[in-house]
Amino acid sequence: MKRLILSQLIFSLSVMALFSQQPEKNWELSTTESGTKEYIARDYIKLKPGFTYKAIGENTFTAKIDEYLVFPPKDSTYILPDQSITTDPLTGAVVGAIPSGLHVSQGNAIYNIPIDVPAGINGLQPSISLDYNSNGGFGTAGYKFNLNGISVISRTAHNLHYDNNYHPISFDGDDRFALDGSRLMLLEGSYGANNASYAFEVEDYSRIHSYGNIGDGPEWFQLETKDGLKYEYGRTNDSRLVLQNSNGVLSWFLSKIIDQYGNYIQFNYGTASDGNIWISSIEYGGNQNTGSNPSCLIEFDYYTNSDLNISYNLMPSYIAGSKITFGKFLKQISIKSNAQLLSTYNLEYENTYLKKVIKKNANAEMLPPIEFSWGNSFPANSSTIELIDGKSIITGDFTGDGKDEIAKLSNDGNRLIIEKLNDDTWSEIESVSLEGQHTKIINIGDVNGDGVDDIIGIRQYQVNLLNRSQWCIINGNNLVKLTGYITGDLIGLPLTGVFLEDGRKSVMIIDKIFSSITRACLFRNGTLQTLSFNDGLSLASIEDCGVGDFNGDGKSDILVKTSDQIKFYSISGLTLNHQSTIDLSMSEFYVQDFNNDGIDDILVTDNNRIHYLQNYRLTGDTGSVPDITDGSHIYGSHRSLVYGVQFSPYDNAHEVEKRTFMLNNMLVRPILQLLILIPILMDTLDFLNG
Repeated sequence: MKRLILSQLIFSLSVMALFSQQPEKNWELSTTESGTKEYIARDYIKLKPGFTYKAIGENTFTAKIDEYLVFPPKDSTYILPDQSITTDPLTGAVVGAIPSGLHVSQGNAIYNIPIDVPAGINGLQPSISLDYNSNGGFGTAGYKFNLNGISVISRTAHNLHYDNNYHPISFDGDDRFALDGSRLMLLEGSYGANNASYAFEVEDYSRIHSYGNIGDGPEWFQLETKDGLKYEYGRTNDSRLVLQNSNGVLSWFLSKIIDQYGNYIQFNYGTASDGNIWISSIEYGGNQNTGSNPSCLIEFDYYTNSDLNISYNLMPSYIAGSKITFGKFLKQISIKSNAQLLSTYNLEYENTYLKKVIKKNANAEMLPPIEFSWGNSFPANSSTIELIDGKSIITGDFTGDGKDEIAKLSNDGNRLIIEKLNDDTWSEIESVSLEGQHTKIINIGDVNGDGVDDIIGIRQYQVNLLNRSQWCIINGNNLVKLTGYITGDLIGLPLTGVFLEDGRKSVMIIDKIFSSITRACLFRNGTLQTLSFNDGLSLASIEDCGVGDFNGDGKSDILVKTSDQIKFYSISGLTLNHQSTIDLSMSEFYVQDFNNDGIDDILVTDNNRIHYLQNYRLTGDTGSVPDITDGSHIYGSHRSLVYGVQFSPYDNAHEVEKRTFMLNNMLVRPILQLLILIPILMDTLDFLNG
């Protein structure tokens, strides 16, 4: 009986071949063959006229393609990083490069390194990559790097667009779900209930169903595409992320993909009680209808903090009172077929910054690695920008073209001027005459929803020895004088946020008329409206105030600072509703979501310590972080000079990333181009491939 085995890729477990040719780029066979033969090529194997083979006894003929074969140039042509030549394949690299690409998505710089994997049956194989995102946080592969291709369904908060209300993640049966950021829209049944049906807002004819019950939500989900592919999320215990103190599952990770013929991909995870979850392996090439086991395996190995000599704790996140920590860094990706190693990707770090990606074949021969150089400043050849003549200089998109301009007051305060930068020189593009002498302008964001940043102009004067401030809103060439006026001095800066259920931005201010008379006001629709506190707070005790989302519902809340406490309020109608009081004494503070969990935190500059919040209450704090008020970083003593500060994603960090800050009364926003001034400690990333 003839046993002729010819295939593009044969998964064979036999190691008993009596004859095996050295792998070559290609083979062309045109003679009579006998005995047991095995031919391996990278590109192709051709059986030409004259080729014959007859199997006798247990002899076999095998021809297979291995697309991962690397053929280094001969005569000692392995290359070292210094471009010299070596004969050692373990220290030098072969000619070529690791595939990668750079593109821009939604304004973010994305650098992508696809992971090469063997083809699956019927084209069913995983698609994974290492991705850098310039606007990313902390990921599996370090700062701003993540492993892409691991899909997940997660809980998400309500928002005005989808739900016409605000509601944080609460594990109360009223949470919503999103698949890789796309909201699941209910079609049939009750949201989160067994056998409920969902679709996406942008119709792709996929259908998602939730099944079973754990706590207040589903046990698992299944998505079925119009092509008949079935994606199971959270079907296995290891693919569900369940937090401590939570009533249900937070995230359902992709556990299996099955095509209509029974071919499948299985995703396996590791979990820990501290809220950490990681992909451990991916298996594919099996068929559940025939019972055949997977032939291809992708394994993921990780560093721990101690492996990288990281002695401090990574910044935790908090969801509904439960803590999520980070502590694993991707070390190696191994690709195997029939238990035989095909290739590896090895990652090297400096601290938590990815420094190098090395790809090797089964013989440990490597391509030139991709190397990353992290910096914190613009190049030394940055150009000098013309000085700006004027006062109260701010930046923003005041024309609606998607780019930032500057706005300033003329030196006499009677004119508002908008300028843009052309070849290192400022040119005027708009101007507005103002009524009376103005002393300050403030960017309050797009309050009226027309896509253009609005400006508040302030004119100060006295009536009967009382200080008064007349305000106007400036939008392009339109100037709207606000009804009412501010008497006395402002406490802190005007606070801009989405305070009410209608989702529109408003401006809140607190002004002090005398030492014992204070009032809180809200600017809406050009009218100044007085607010009241439902807890009877003595407004005279207010020393400062801030704004942030302190419970994760998407609405803006108010932080009020007294001498030894901070109080949190939400606004409903014209009432400030007290939510909680914390005994915390501080002089100056910054509000920002430092740990990227969707809830704003507080940085107290007295001791440079970040206090994490969850539902208006403290959940913990960091050790000491760098002093961002130090004169070598920024100038000015008031936090208003810092519009945004982003720390490295770990405690006791030695580096601070300043995304937006004010320097000598000039706002600097470092983006992918030079604006106004050279920023200090800005993240830059250079990469070398081959």
